[in-house]
Amino acid sequence: MPTQESDKLIDFVTNLAGDRFLKVEKEIGSGYFVLNTSEAERRQAKHDIRSVEDVVIEMVRNSRDAGASIILIASTKDSAGIRQLTVIDDGEGVPPDYHETIFEPRVTSKIDNIIEDHFGVHGRGMALYSIRSNVDKAGLVKSAPGRGAVFAVTINTRRLRERKDQSTFPNIKIAGDKVRVLAGPHNIWRHLVEISLAAPQLDIFFGTNSEILATLASRANQALPDSAPAVWAGTAKLIDPEALGQNAASELGLKVSTRNCQRIIAGDIQPLHSIKCQLSRLAKTAAPVKTGRKVSGGPIAQEDLESFAQAISESFRNLGEKYFIKIDGKPRIACSKTAIKIDLPVDCEDSW
Repeated sequence: MPTQESDKLIDFVTNLAGDRFLKVEKEIGSGYFVLNTSEAERRQAKHDIRSVEDVVIEMVRNSRDAGASIILIASTKDSAGIRQLTVIDDGEGVPPDYHETIFEPRVTSKIDNIIEDHFGVHGRGMALYSIRSNVDKAGLVKSAPGRGAVFAVTINTRRLRERKDQSTFPNIKIAGDKVRVLAGPHNIWRHLVEISLAAPQLDIFFGTNSEILATLASRANQALPDSAPAVWAGTAKLIDPEALGQNAASELGLKVSTRNCQRIIAGDIQPLHSIKCQLSRLAKTAAPVKTGRKVSGGPIAQEDLESFAQAISESFRNLGEKYFIKIDGKPRIACSKTAIKIDLPVDCEDSW
């Protein structure tokens, strides 16, 4: 067919049916489509998976775009440099027949729109495919429509790099009720804080397997909007330590010792606060005091700074378990009109 006639035909079909048909190679059912190659390329993200942090960013964006309001990220790393990430959300979920299909290139449920945020374009059907192509293992542990999803990713950090400092919380600036990231390593913490600030509708939790399981246990009786039990509810409700540990591993991809399961059930391992909640508390702590007393050039009273330092120490003790790091001394906090800087002396050990 001559080019001119072909263009006229495309224009005619476009006017008749809209440009939707140009985006799709085929429809595969349950609201999923395979994008046309050119459409997938048009939606090309601004960067590919080049680091562990990129994996976390794409997984959280994937949960966000699936309508999640709660996203929990568990992270562990062993002495061989293998990092295990587990991402749990309360999003729209994935039908059983598509648990593998979603990892194929150009498969997406976002056919009529794409999302562009601080990290680039999202919605081209390539994120999960790109992740699986760059890590040792990536898969969907459990999911069901309307009940959320559990993803597990295994990464050899000697092949896919990550920031050496994964424990430092970003340096932030608080002005009134506004929080802004100023500096700090571009580690997982920083990216999660940035996402949380950009998407205040999300409750994002980040911690060890034990902390995430404790957080799920605290939410076990909370139903999703359509009253369907979340995919983690059955496991999180268990009160036998051995059964809890076994189910957490098989159903949620969370390896937690029986001893820690006992501590969760006893309430010795506390549920996490969301990053949004942590930032809100920090903003309140950093608010100017009415007495006008100033410490280190800033507007915060000494007793408030000491209380905040104690809270930082307690919070870090659980986080340090992942990296075999102990607090070695009292945190030092410098407060100015534009920033709060925290110096946390630590001691690295081979084992606890």
